[in-house]
Amino acid sequence: MLFNFGHIPKTFGLFSTAVVALRLISSSSVVMAAEQQGDPKTAQTVYEFTANNIKGEPVSLEKYRGHVLIIVNVASKCGYTAGHYKELNELYDEFAESKGLRILAFPCNQFGGQEPGDSEQIQCFLKDNKVNFDLFEKIDVNGKNAHPLWQFLKNKQGGTLIDAIKWNFTKFIVDKNGVPVERHAANTSPQKMKKSLRILAFPCNQFNNQEPGDAEQIQCFLKDRKVNFDLYEKIDVNGKSAHPLWQFLKNKQGGTLIDAIKWNFTKFIVDKNGVPVERHGPNTKHPLISMPKPTRRKTPPTFAIPSSAALPAAAVLSA
Repeated sequence: MLFNFGHIPKTFGLFSTAVVALRLISSSSVVMAAEQQGDPKTAQTVYEFTANNIKGEPVSLEKYRGHVLIIVNVASKCGYTAGHYKELNELYDEFAESKGLRILAFPCNQFGGQEPGDSEQIQCFLKDNKVNFDLFEKIDVNGKNAHPLWQFLKNKQGGTLIDAIKWNFTKFIVDKNGVPVERHAANTSPQKMKKSLRILAFPCNQFNNQEPGDAEQIQCFLKDRKVNFDLYEKIDVNGKSAHPLWQFLKNKQGGTLIDAIKWNFTKFIVDKNGVPVERHGPNTKHPLISMPKPTRRKTPPTFAIPSSAALPAAAVLSA
């Protein structure tokens, strides 16, 4: 994530957490009415799809609008089962309430016959493992009977060499707009996914001179506040002296009415391929960012930034 910031009358604290929520589908596959399903080839978001929950009740994924999701295929007898359920539970407990994370888990028996049970048996197993996120009926994720939602996920986030799901616990991260933005293999732990977000912060003094300090002053301010993400030199984000990176970001993700940055803490979300995919204003709470209400300060704070450095390859955040 990338963001510009200034500190004078208002200060925004930034937290980042990357996670996604998925609901578990367990039990036998149930046929949905055609009109309830989006076309996997033309659909734009997961909200166009319906899936049966573990009790066999149809659930429109529209109910998850505005939430970050982790969608995962699960199995009870896999070598990854214990570790994944433990870490998915940890993510859910940490971020469901504070960040709106939802996890959708879909049992599947296509990989080594490692999910042989019926819905009742699956529910008993998950209860014993204290799984408290959303569970769905057992489905196929590959082949001609693959659930339309999973066809869509594979279309939007293809795999290495082939798009087919290769094993249990393949995880898709879906952003708050319902768009799949990442895919992680079974050997990627859920906790490691949380660490995949990087925040790049750029001080800027173009908005009411709210970042007047030099690099040393900015660094002192941020050190006092235990800021631990990547900080850069003060730059311009608008005008003829705007940094080329910020010109690029504005070109890729324009603003409302005008593309210019309108205030401090404008945030761009960049996916793992380096493509800007979202833009958020200073008053927007992104699911992956915790931003407390601004507070007035008597002493003008400044946002500390070390000397400019090469941008790391990863998702970047700007505020």
